[in-house]
Amino acid sequence: MKASRFFLFLTIVMGYGLIIGGFWLLGGELEEKVRILDAVVSCVVLTQLFMLLIFPMVNLKKKAHQEVGMMGIHYFSLLMCCLASICYMALGIIYEIPFLFQLLGQLLLLFLLLMGRTSTLFSGEKVVQVYERERATMKGKDALKKFMADLMSDVSGAGLAPAQAERLSALQESVRYLTPSLESEALELDEKIRQTAADVRTMLNDISSNSDRIEASIGRLEQLMARRKNY
Repeated sequence: MKASRFFLFLTIVMGYGLIIGGFWLLGGELEEKVRILDAVVSCVVLTQLFMLLIFPMVNLKKKAHQEVGMMGIHYFSLLMCCLASICYMALGIIYEIPFLFQLLGQLLLLFLLLMGRTSTLFSGEKVVQVYERERATMKGKDALKKFMADLMSDVSGAGLAPAQAERLSALQESVRYLTPSLESEALELDEKIRQTAADVRTMLNDISSNSDRIEASIGRLEQLMARRKNY
């Protein structure tokens, strides 16, 4: 890793050195201000290339992968602005465009590049927002699935009446078909279902004494699940 960083640093330094040395050695006929401007512009373009090599567009450590929503705008704006900047620099040399017009033109292209970068960042933020909302939406359903799975795990060895065990198994299966929702009513029902399932698990420790309460709780779970399907 250290060797790769060394060669990368060496490549960057040599790239800048070649650009600056080339303009100073071969651009003697250019006006000094134009020569400095062209050298700076070339270094900026080269920097964009190095940034693509150093910083990967997609960060695999982030689950949202917001960069995917940014890639199109980012690459298009970067390519267009860099090509336009190089072409305008070449036209300035060929047609001897006055320094002030060259400076304004390059500043305009830099402004467009920054605008493109800003657009990519906004696009990335939107992707993150959508991802966070989807994750929050699925959280309630995932919690319900876990609660019902834990309940059925306890039921399997508790000696519950077969009819009641089948009803609970049907309830567990029905959780798969619930639509994730962030509506307050749906979230409230999710919490009630989890609490009722937790009560049933507690009562399984003494089925004979809690048979009536278990029956009532199973009936309540069925009612809550039926209501929850409406969201």
